[in-house]
Amino acid sequence: MTDVSASPPLVRPAFLKVSALVFVLTLAFAVRAVWDYVENRRFDKAVHEIQLKGEPTQSPATIPAWDTDEASRDYRAAGALASNFHGDARLPLRTLVASMQKDEWPEGSVESLRATLAPYDEAMSLADRAAALSFDEFQAGTYYNYRTSDFLAVQEICGYRAIFRALNQDADGAVDSLYTEARQARAMGSWSLWQRLPRPLIVAQVLERVRPSSAALGRLSKAMSDLDDDRELSRWFEEIRRSKLTTGWRNVELGAQNSWETPVLTVLGLRHPAAMHVMNRMVAVLTAIVDASHGPWPARIDAVSAIDDPYLWRVPSGQSQESYTKHFATDIASTAAGFRAVRIVVAVEQYRRDHGEQLPPGLGELVPVYFQELPIDPFSGKSLLFKREQGGYSIYSVGVNRKDDGGAEVNLPFIGAFPKEHPADIGVRVRYQQRETK
Repeated sequence: MTDVSASPPLVRPAFLKVSALVFVLTLAFAVRAVWDYVENRRFDKAVHEIQLKGEPTQSPATIPAWDTDEASRDYRAAGALASNFHGDARLPLRTLVASMQKDEWPEGSVESLRATLAPYDEAMSLADRAAALSFDEFQAGTYYNYRTSDFLAVQEICGYRAIFRALNQDADGAVDSLYTEARQARAMGSWSLWQRLPRPLIVAQVLERVRPSSAALGRLSKAMSDLDDDRELSRWFEEIRRSKLTTGWRNVELGAQNSWETPVLTVLGLRHPAAMHVMNRMVAVLTAIVDASHGPWPARIDAVSAIDDPYLWRVPSGQSQESYTKHFATDIASTAAGFRAVRIVVAVEQYRRDHGEQLPPGLGELVPVYFQELPIDPFSGKSLLFKREQGGYSIYSVGVNRKDDGGAEVNLPFIGAFPKEHPADIGVRVRYQQRETK
């Protein structure tokens, strides 16, 4: 009789082990392939939908026209000539600005300005020449890097030159320097928000001391009008999204610093689909932000601020993740508010030249000669406020708290480091008074 229990197994244990291993590897490969396919399809669909809206997904490859290329060369040369404008060179100028904020003019202000600005005369000449040329921005991919970072110093010098000319009673020359400064903001494209000068304090100092012609003010007004884009909030986030789309999945952060996620996923062969998953998540969040930023002011600030995601920003240790999107939305709105206050001040001064030095009864008088329609306060959705004061006036936004504080803290800085305190109201105060300077 045959012993059945002694018969060899139909499937050897070693084969079972190998089969199990092959099955696991095949399953892992299939999971990876399916996940990768799904994430790539999601990505392609998202990019296609963005393109259908006419929004950017990659850097434009355009050949600049001659005058644009000429302006680019002049601007770069000006930046190179101003490359040593730092440290000790800035110190006396910033000391002067601090004194201006206290309504003081230290002895020797004019001579100090003259001596400090003299080494940059050639840089200023190049910037003046470029200001008259057609120009959009530096070729895509070249802004704010080692080739253009010194260019920002040229803008700053232009502001100090405007003060110097005002102190020397060169009224139109001072405004022309502000014009050159405003035209330079074109160079930084979508990243020029914090270079949308002239700065309110400097504009106020110039207009308090001199009475530039209506023609000079008109040139400055046109230059600033060309920069005032009501889509700036959406354009800012469109540019961030475009940058992430063109950077590629390899630069996606999968987890926190020193996280186990990246090495483990890499060993398992899941680095690419995992990174594409995070990329799709970031693109979806940024698309939601862009869509939210098309609403009316100030609702668009709230709509954008309400959207956040931990993968979107690389937040330094100790800082709140949820505050970052709100920070960007608030700063962009603050910049727009301050910039528009300067625009209205320039229009008010132009009105004064054209109406026997009389202030307009209200901002509505500026339409339609100086504005087709009044610029909107991003924090109220209405026109900015106009307040007559002793010896002058203020133009201001209600600011981040969205309440009229009577023009409190206008002329104070409203953009810069994060986190920070925002002034109660954002705008410009002009007081016509004579100061003795030496």
